[in-house]
Amino acid sequence: MKLRSILFGLLAAASFSMANSADHYNNYALGVLAAGSTQLANPETGAGIVQGGRFQDTYSFSLGMPSDLAGSASILEVGGFAINAVTFNYSLYSGQTLLASGGNQDVYRLTSLAGGDYSFVVSGNATGRHGGSYDGFLSVTAVPEPETYAMFLAGLGIIGAVVRRRRIDA
Repeated sequence: MKLRSILFGLLAAASFSMANSADHYNNYALGVLAAGSTQLANPETGAGIVQGGRFQDTYSFSLGMPSDLAGSASILEVGGFAINAVTFNYSLYSGQTLLASGGNQDVYRLTSLAGGDYSFVVSGNATGRHGGSYDGFLSVTAVPEPETYAMFLAGLGIIGAVVRRRRIDA
């Protein structure tokens, strides 16, 4: 009987340990990003908090026009939350094509990205007694399209012609 309760206790501890170290995959849709910064966070908790074990959070978004993009993700170790720095990384994809990647506190900057669909993937291994926590951001700056520059130059040309004509007439 005593052996049976010891075996049951070991089995319960092993199953709790396995349940606590399961892989977690979360997908979040950010929609179309306009110029400005977007904080990466779980919409339910308001923070990049993940359960214990391996995790992968995918943030899908679109750019409505050509844009410059900067982004980063950093581990936050507070109050029993920890993520193994060796396993922590992020990647930016356009479809299946890897555009940028980095680790804890790395910042990437990409210029003149075409409008379209992208995904930012944060992954690692949460090792804290409460799981793990991270902070991240995506910052979008709109890039004027060539037609905008052409209209700007045409406008300057017209203003220059008007000024020149007034000087000749005077």
